[in-house]
Amino acid sequence: MGEGQSQRYVAFYWTRPIKGVFENLPDDVEKAAKVSHTIAYQRDLTLSWLEEQKIKAGGAGYELVEEIVFLDSKFNGGARS
Repeated sequence: MGEGQSQRYVAFYWTRPIKGVFENLPDDVEKAAKVSHTIAYQRDLTLSWLEEQKIKAGGAGYELVEEIVFLDSKFNGGARS
């Protein structure tokens, strides 16, 4: 990364529905993290990693430009070989 340049990141968080707990997720990442422990965990890891990178780089150069939440409602239990 050259001087004055920044690394831009998009975070993608995903989980599967839990019948009786949640079967839909809000599009808003903060709201989704309140519903799903998996989304909250993935987000915490991402934000912690990003903060570590900023510290290593002297406080600049790393930017989270978008966060995306995905609910995998089509999970088929895994492919058989």
